[in-house]
Amino acid sequence: MQSETTNRKAQIISTIVFILAVFAAIFLRLYLLELKPLHHDEGVNSHFLLNLAHDHKYIYDPTNYHGPTLYYFTLISLAIFAETDFALRIYPAICGVLTVILIWGLRRGLGLVGTPAAAWCLALSPGLVYFSRDFIHESSFGLFTVGMIVALYNWRSKYGIIFFSIFTGLLFTTKETSIHSTVVLSLSVIAALLWEWLRKLMSGDRPAILIPQPGLHHDLLLRSFSGFLSIFVVIYLSFYTSFFTNLRGPYDFLRSVFMWTGRGVTEHIHDHAFTYYLGVLVKLELPFVIALVIGIVITLWRGSRFGLFTMAWACGMVLGYSLIPYKTPWLMVSMLIALAVFSGYVAQLIFEILKYTAPQLAFIAVLLSLAIPIAKTSWSVNFVNYDDNNNATGYLKSLGERLKLRAYSDTQYGYVYAQTDRNLLKLVNEINQVKPASIHISSPDYWPLPWYLRNWTITGYTQEVPDKFSGPLLIAAGNQREDAEQKLQGHYRSQEFVLRSGVNLILYTKE
Repeated sequence: MQSETTNRKAQIISTIVFILAVFAAIFLRLYLLELKPLHHDEGVNSHFLLNLAHDHKYIYDPTNYHGPTLYYFTLISLAIFAETDFALRIYPAICGVLTVILIWGLRRGLGLVGTPAAAWCLALSPGLVYFSRDFIHESSFGLFTVGMIVALYNWRSKYGIIFFSIFTGLLFTTKETSIHSTVVLSLSVIAALLWEWLRKLMSGDRPAILIPQPGLHHDLLLRSFSGFLSIFVVIYLSFYTSFFTNLRGPYDFLRSVFMWTGRGVTEHIHDHAFTYYLGVLVKLELPFVIALVIGIVITLWRGSRFGLFTMAWACGMVLGYSLIPYKTPWLMVSMLIALAVFSGYVAQLIFEILKYTAPQLAFIAVLLSLAIPIAKTSWSVNFVNYDDNNNATGYLKSLGERLKLRAYSDTQYGYVYAQTDRNLLKLVNEINQVKPASIHISSPDYWPLPWYLRNWTITGYTQEVPDKFSGPLLIAAGNQREDAEQKLQGHYRSQEFVLRSGVNLILYTKE
């Protein structure tokens, strides 16, 4: 009776700590959501969204952009909150929060300690917070990935196969890297089953045959597959055809898979070293790296089938993306989620290995203390240095600089990646005060300005200063100053602003 009471108390405490993690996720993702200026990619995405909202037109473009779910779901927030930065970002932010909530569906595998630990890892991770506050595809992509895993883990439940079908369909209509994720997840399941089989074999146990017997649950599997295929196809066709107005869309997605595979290997635009992601993880997600190193050893030794899967998932995501030359920080969302879930499992496994109350309580104290540096780093990245393209924030900064480690000497190692400088908002405020009749943009670099200037008349984007320009307001590139001052007709006041690191804009206002 006493053990039942103790276990009940542990369940209550675990649930409370989990709920607190959800509240932390809500705060970090929604607080000052409009603080950071829109990134270049957010500006481009807002262009597609406004076309859909105003003209009811969206055609999936496989050459340089991603899936349609981001735009269609954000229409809801646009209808509620009007055309604001908050309306753009609330959908990714909610997806980030829902990812934390969905972890509850894995509590059988994660345990009483692992479930809240994984939730707090997801809630506080600097990278997961950062990209949940951007109007890009990654946060929703992460949510749908976790949704697939949770649904598959609970597939024997009444609605398991339905939710698995829905999340899989949404994953494939969000981004082309769905192929990469599903391959890694499938291989992770196979790796977990194989290692468990080999471990039993080496221990002298007689392992069960992994291959299912012919006819076993044949009808159930057939019905499940038929139901999955029906739901998946409906979602896939609905979104990629822009709700049956662009019949080429589903074919274009298939083209995009081959196109992005080629770009990732041969284009050399965002190429980074194999160790790039590992460097970012050590610099900004060090607790995850420590959990991964310790976790691999103890999980191979005595981890459950679920633990072996989460280990293979985390390792597969890191290794899979590291092997591709094309690397950008936001692609880390998938690996950060996997690392966070595996870290939770590792916490549960260590807790169980310790057995006795005193060391278990000491371990819980260590977990609680780890939340402080993680939260501190997350706050710095997201609310202080959110536009620091030098990526100065990080663990062991002085040591890394002293050892001249690349992650601390190369400014590319971090989550801030060609981020718009906060100084650009001063340019926007200046234009709003001037209230010009029209604006002409001659700078080749101008995103995300179209979003901020959406209520003003733009006469053109020419990339060169027009001859004999006499309009009320011109936005030129910093290196166009001499050319502009020769071509401007009349008296103009000039002010220079930073668009992003290394790119300046000059605002010419006619007096």
